[in-house]
This record gives sequence, structure tokens and C-alpha cells, in this order.
Amino acid sequence: LALSLHHFEGSGRMPGGLTSAEYAADPFQSTRPYDVFNGRRSDGSLKYTWTDGSNNVEVLGYYVDSFRGSYIEQDGSGASNGQRRLTAAPRSYHYLGVEPRYSRLFTTGTVVQEVSVGYRYLKEASSEVASRTGYYRPAAAVAGFDLPLLPYQTSRGGTTANAFYIDDRIDIGNWTLTPGVRVEDIRTFNTVTNLATSGAVTSVLTPSITSRETLPTLSVLYRLNDAWSLFANGGKSFGPQQYSQLASTTEGLHPESATTYELGTHFNGALLSGEFTLFNVDFDKELQLARSIVGEGMWTDLGATRHRGAESALRVEMGQLSDALAGLQLSMTYTWTEATARAG
Repeated sequence: LALSLHHFEGSGRMPGGLTSAEYAADPFQSTRPYDVFNGRRSDGSLKYTWTDGSNNVEVLGYYVDSFRGSYIEQDGSGASNGQRRLTAAPRSYHYLGVEPRYSRLFTTGTVVQEVSVGYRYLKEASSEVASRTGYYRPAAAVAGFDLPLLPYQTSRGGTTANAFYIDDRIDIGNWTLTPGVRVEDIRTFNTVTNLATSGAVTSVLTPSITSRETLPTLSVLYRLNDAWSLFANGGKSFGPQQYSQLASTTEGLHPESATTYELGTHFNGALLSGEFTLFNVDFDKELQLARSIVGEGMWTDLGATRHRGAESALRVEMGQLSDALAGLQLSMTYTWTEATARAG
């Protein structure tokens, strides 16, 4: 039985960008005295594990409560050009999850299998408020934090997610094969209320979506020797829509889904270790935020996209070359990526 508890808090200020003249006068100055970001997170988990060598049972439960907020000055335009207003966007989330898992080992001659079945339940709730002050001139003796922040939009959302999965790890000599499948069922809603400066409700949006996906995967590993192995993976991935995507979307928006393939090798020697991987990710529907200026936008289906490339890493244990360098490791990485979009 294992218990874990955590709490984090953070706050920071951002200096903002400077014009060429401002930078020349003082590159370390800030012309945005009110930009502040803060947040906190508390979480706890309880895990129960039992095994008799062939059967394994694991039950994980967890709860997370988080908050993040910001104050950001926004430049005006048109009749408000040269002025600013202070915006605030506090938001809180909390969710509860339970994940039971059972696995069993089977041995048939030289074949060893571990079959695992599991389930995940997740319940999440969110609350957001967007507020802003009236416009003011930065040079005037006005304290942005002293001005009234008037809410203009609130939202309350929730997600209920269920997932079932089964996989079978099969060891045959130098080969390891792991087929599996995962079924996701996710229901999400978001109630968005728009407010006038008087506090009167001007409109209410209640978007929701139910997503059900079957996600098969297959992994293959071949060990050339104790230090060197080759691998290949293939599978389907799925990304549910976020609350903001529900509230600001074009018609016919779909959750993101992609088919992923990987081919590569791992090497783990006393002196040298590393890996090299080729990957190809085909999105059937990828989401994109289309907007003209910061703060405005509409989520839309970008269409089919393909991301392909290579990832590599090399590590050198310098202690293998000299005892005086024991504990020193030299690491190098390189990644190449190409992405293309196809629409119509």
C-alpha cells in the first residue's frame, strides 16, 4: 500500500516585450507592471498492489485540485488606441480517478505471456471566469489593480471518461510481441455564459460531445544481443476535445485521431548507449485555432496532416575512458521533423 501527497504553489511576473527605442534606453526595464501569473496544485494518490508471482492486482485512486490565474494588460485599438485594460482569467479544475488493473503470467514451453486487463474511470469539473477593467492610459496615475474587474464570461464544464484495455506481452526467444486494444468513452460538456458590463446575461452556450474510440496497438521487439535491440510500433491515438474547443468551434469539429508508426533501435553498452527512431504520424483530423488577432479565434478541422521525422540520441560514459571522469556523461541528441497538411 502506497500513499502520496503533494502541494505546489507558484507566482511570477513577466516583463513583456519592448520596442526598439525602449530596449535601447534600458533593455532590463518593464513597461507592463501588472502582468502576473500564479497557480497552485494539491494532489493525492493511494495505490494497492498484490502479487503471488503469477497473478498481479493493482488498484490506483487519485484526486487533484488545481488553480491557475493571470492578470495581463491588453492593448486597445481603434478608439482605444494608446490605452490599456487589465484582464483576469482565474480557472480551477479538480478530478477524481480510479484505475484497477489485473495481469497474469502464463508459461507454455519456451513461450512466456503476461495478459493484462484494466479499467480507468475519471470524473473532472472545471470553472473559469474572464474579467476585465475599463481602458486607461498607462502614463496616467492609475493603478490597474485598483480598478473594478467586471466579469464578461463564465464557464462551467465537466468530463466523465471510461476506458477499458487489454494487452498481451508475448516473449518467444529473442522476440517480444505486445498486441493490445483500448476502448475510450468520453463525455464532455461546457456551459458558457456571456455577460454585459451591467452583469446581465446576454447569451448562454451549452456545447457537449460524446466520443467513443477503439484504439488498437502492436509493438514488436527483437534482441540482437544483451545490449542491442530493434523495435517497431504501430497504433491509433486519440485526443478528446478541450473545453475551449467546445465553446469556440466551427460546425462538424471532431476529436483528433492519428495513426502512428515507429521503427528504431536501442543500444546500451558500457561506453556508448543511444537510440535512433524513424516515425510517421498521420492525423485524420487535426485541430487548429484560426484567429486574426490575439484573443479571438475559432477552432476548426485543419484536415489530414502528416508528421514524419527521425529522433536520435547518443550517450558516452566518460568514466569508461578514465577513472578520473567517473560519473561524467556526454549526451547528444538530434531531431528532424517534417509536417504537411492536406485539405479538400
